Amino acid sequence: MSSLNIAPRSALRAALRSLARRPAFAAAAVLTLAVGIAVTTTVFSVVDTVLIKPLPFPNADRLVAVMEANSAKTQKISLIAPGRLEDWNRTNQTFEALSGYYSENVIDTSGAEPERLTGLRVAPRYLAVFGMSPLAGRAFTPDEERFGGPTAAVMSEGLWERRYGRDQTAVGRRLILAGVGYTVVGVMPAAFTNAAIDVWLPAQTPPGLLNVRAARFLSGVGRLKSGITIPRAAADLARVQQGLGERYPASDKGWSASVEPDVWWRLAS
Repeated sequence: MSSLNIAPRSALRAALRSLARRPAFAAAAVLTLAVGIAVTTTVFSVVDTVLIKPLPFPNADRLVAVMEANSAKTQKISLIAPGRLEDWNRTNQTFEALSGYYSENVIDTSGAEPERLTGLRVAPRYLAVFGMSPLAGRAFTPDEERFGGPTAAVMSEGLWERRYGRDQTAVGRRLILAGVGYTVVGVMPAAFTNAAIDVWLPAQTPPGLLNVRAARFLSGVGRLKSGITIPRAAADLARVQQGLGERYPASDKGWSASVEPDVWWRLAS
């Protein structure tokens, strides 16, 4: 039995001596192994979150990512202009609702010390698209989503816990973000996002900006109507956009729409 262990031990000692004589190679080998392990762990985490665990939203299979598309452009997929998103939402026949968002980090000065918060500015209907109820309080009202409406904020469960200790009275308090006061109207559960978001704020897009059809800066999300397939929804938005191309040839002609089932991946970016 002991003779069977001699060869492996000798080989291990030889390998260690060889690595000791070439420290640069040893360091590179260790770094390669570390990177490989880290990448494997990250890929498994993403696959486990996206493919194995079900998404936490009601009827999650009806959630899609939407973008502008133009096959003639070098960049064939583009973000969405707010005015065009509203046109899509108003005239489509296959979505319960369409919305959009963009990231905006803000400095919160409402606490004892200033804190940098990771935020999302969201277009009308954003929380309604996902259909998840807040842990506390409520979602935004249409009045809060329009330009000039009351300034409201929905905070994450993480911010609620670390700042207020999950105190229910946090709803109704004020956050001072970039010098502007926002009333906290709700708290979303941690499962609502797979990114480190602290706060959601209505975009409240000015009417003038809604008319700038080249101002493409929103990532789009949508909820399909029951029984609607992604190809059918894509064809529907293509029809809508073709009509907009006839109405606004200078800005919309040649553009179409992309509908993809990878909304959860996009929210992490």
